[in-house]
Amino acid sequence: MKKFGYIILALIALFIILSDNSKADVVIPNESIRFRVIANSNLPVDQMIKGKVKNQLEETIVNILENAKNLDEARTLLKNNLSLLDNVVKQTLISLDLESDDYSIDYGYHLFPEKTYQNHQYQEGYYESLVVTLGEGKGNNWWCVLFPPLCFMDKEGFDEGKSEKIEYTSFFKKLWDNITK
Repeated sequence: MKKFGYIILALIALFIILSDNSKADVVIPNESIRFRVIANSNLPVDQMIKGKVKNQLEETIVNILENAKNLDEARTLLKNNLSLLDNVVKQTLISLDLESDDYSIDYGYHLFPEKTYQNHQYQEGYYESLVVTLGEGKGNNWWCVLFPPLCFMDKEGFDEGKSEKIEYTSFFKKLWDNITK
């Protein structure tokens, strides 16, 4: 009987561990559009510039994509607004007194290195994406998924019922909840 008690305790511990949803995996769908901003270098000033450019682009992209209902609409909206996005980068650099700094912005298929994020391994490969490269593009980058809007889940416009809410659940937590009712 004592052995049975240890088994029950082990199962309870397993249920609790597996029901922790705070680190739920977010898997990027195959049909998605990524967004990447690559810094000139890893110097603090270049990383700061990358952050400023990313923040300004995010605000504009949220407005551009807020009504996109599917991947094709998102793709079309991004392609049709490349000059606007280019202008956002240019104006951000000018506001930082860096108007002569070199950058590029491109929509297409770009190489993304292998990445582990939230316990999921993303393979190196060419992915449909909007990529902004600042200067020589030799610094750390920031990236996320534009569509579906995984990187904007908490941004205004994407959390007001205009996009689908995602709720992560655990099979074991549901089972435990049913057992303990």
